[in-house]
Amino acid sequence: MRYRRRFRRCSLVMLALTPAACGDDSTGPEPATDIAVAVLELDGPAISQEVGGEPRIRCDVTFRATATGTGRANWQDATIRFFVGPDRSRPVDSIFIPATEIHAAWVDTGMDAGTTDESRWYFESGAPFAISADFRYRPSSSGTTVKTANVSFLCGPEVPASSTPPAIAELTLTAPVDGLEPSDTLLVSYRVTSGVGVWATAVELTGPCEAFVEFLENLQTNVVRTVPIQIPPGCDLGAPLTVTVHASDAGLRLVSRGVVGPSISDHTPPRVSVTVLNVFGTTTPIRFAGDSIDLGVTAFDNNGLRAIVYDLLPSGRRDSLVVTSNFNGRFRVPVPLDVTGPVQVRLFARDVVGLTSAEVTTPAGALQVYPTIGRPTLQATVSGGVSDLVIDADRAAIYIVPWFRPHITVLSAASLQATRTIDLPYNPTSLDFTRGGDSLLVTGGAGLTVIDLGTSTPEVTQVPLTLNSSLGQRSERVVVMANGKAFVALGGTSSQAFQLLEVNLATGEQRIRADAADGNGIAGASTIQRSPDRMAFVYNGGPSHFRRYDLVTDQFTLGGNATPYGVKLSQDRGGQHSALSLDIYDVSLAFVRRVESIFGAAAVSVPSTLSADGEYLYYAAAPGIMRSRVSDGLLVDRTLNPILGEIVRIASDDSFIVTARGTDTGMLSLIRLR
Repeated sequence: MRYRRRFRRCSLVMLALTPAACGDDSTGPEPATDIAVAVLELDGPAISQEVGGEPRIRCDVTFRATATGTGRANWQDATIRFFVGPDRSRPVDSIFIPATEIHAAWVDTGMDAGTTDESRWYFESGAPFAISADFRYRPSSSGTTVKTANVSFLCGPEVPASSTPPAIAELTLTAPVDGLEPSDTLLVSYRVTSGVGVWATAVELTGPCEAFVEFLENLQTNVVRTVPIQIPPGCDLGAPLTVTVHASDAGLRLVSRGVVGPSISDHTPPRVSVTVLNVFGTTTPIRFAGDSIDLGVTAFDNNGLRAIVYDLLPSGRRDSLVVTSNFNGRFRVPVPLDVTGPVQVRLFARDVVGLTSAEVTTPAGALQVYPTIGRPTLQATVSGGVSDLVIDADRAAIYIVPWFRPHITVLSAASLQATRTIDLPYNPTSLDFTRGGDSLLVTGGAGLTVIDLGTSTPEVTQVPLTLNSSLGQRSERVVVMANGKAFVALGGTSSQAFQLLEVNLATGEQRIRADAADGNGIAGASTIQRSPDRMAFVYNGGPSHFRRYDLVTDQFTLGGNATPYGVKLSQDRGGQHSALSLDIYDVSLAFVRRVESIFGAAAVSVPSTLSADGEYLYYAAAPGIMRSRVSDGLLVDRTLNPILGEIVRIASDDSFIVTARGTDTGMLSLIRLR
């Protein structure tokens, strides 16, 4: 903003006070009544600046009105005239005040002869001013004759017409000895004198760039200042500055004095710093091909940046980001699909004149890129959601247990299209194939439901179970072993109902496996899962309920502890390894290792499944399926997946993997591994 004379329309406030004195009310002729108004008290001037920097000068004044003569006079309207500058012959503004407001300013609508009255006002403006106020009144004895009481005062010093404007002296500039650059500070020193008082001073830069700073000087007669002016970025280089000092006095008389300053140059290169930002909520160095490496980059230049250039090492790929201002934020480096292994990012910044910063490089070992694999993938929605599923690799079918729906949905593994729906008289909770694969066993009802898959229309029969009705026992999950026996995890209304029931499908014989329970007779086997070859199963129902069953020995391991609870488990062939989330256990359920993952070393709850051959652990994490080796726990790659699965299952021949999620409308994907 350039320096200029300012004047704003004045504000006023009026406070009526009680009369200071009253005369007698004697009766008699009323030939005339006169009112004189004078300044009783003047407070000010008070000088300040508004929030936006505008100067304000204010005076508070008490007027005293005195009525003389005889009779009474009634107040009419008033006109307030404002004068600014040395020429007080013409007002710069005026305010007309109607009679209603004048009546409110004084105690009464009029005055009786011999009385006095007082009224408090304030006036403010953007510059020192003078006031001339005409209060009009009508004596009651004069009919239509209106008289005027005039009062005037100064808010600020007197500015005689003969006074001289302010004078600017001793204007000097101080710049850095090695040259003036953008963001450097130029010191402007000056002295201003005025016999009537300096109202404001200002320093203005013009030429290759512009700047303006103003100061309210409070009517000092001698002002000495040294003003630091920071040279802004974006100036035209090589051109000299013009520095002008402006000054105005109490009469708003403006004077200016200019001087040619130094030229602006730029010989300072930009600066840049970089940090590797966390992803996946951890400090893991893991990244994947096809994604981006997120960096926190700060790049700064005193004049103006042009670009941030980066190299992805050791791939040799280089690119840049064009910028128009200093940069402080997230900087994303895309990783091509063919880049894997340890990588580093090297960056430097270039400014508008071509100067470059020192190079900075991310620390060695801070970034490791793993392959991203695109495999043939099918996707489908399933009405009713997906509570659990089993894969029939021989029939290329997937059997879906929905959420709280009385049926089983059968999907084709070739197309993910629904091929049939098997209705049930209850909401199923789990299912498994019989040893020959020709029938399904389903839990959730009063007994164990058998569904014959060998007919075009599935035949449904029931195997009654020996349950304790007083405990509200019910079947919750089932696995079928290689010897033709089914193990049914029971639940109920009491903790004592949680038992493991062995059912000989050939003879119908049933018995509670007390050796699967803890010392209180409780077997929390609701997360039971068998190996692909039906030689072992494992379950985890809480403290002391982490156990493995071996078909060869017909024995359970001692109760152990493993977290998280409630997560579906998996086993490889023979049950040589068991997996719970990202943790691997051996045949005795001793902890082996936690596989490498995007979650770092933290214990997390993610759906996972072991490959049937025991080589890999697959687990779901956005946006794909991660694969880590069981032998050493190291991450191998990521397979893209259109959904974030809550259930992960793999075919018994490791040919494809299925993921699913959803309670009302389920989402399901099938990824072919070979």
